[in-house]
Amino acid sequence: MPLFKRDVLTRPMADACNAVSAKLTTTVLGELDAQVAKGADPEAVARTWLSANGLA
Repeated sequence: MPLFKRDVLTRPMADACNAVSAKLTTTVLGELDAQVAKGADPEAVARTWLSANGLA
């Protein structure tokens, strides 16, 4: 679970972070990182992953 300063974090922000955290495993993060290392656009990689996981 991500850590945040309580007076900054809103409930929608916490819910979004928790949803991503629940699906973003070390293996998945490595796969996404590998795509970027091969030259893929980081924003496009993230958007594709978020969409594929029902988070966008």
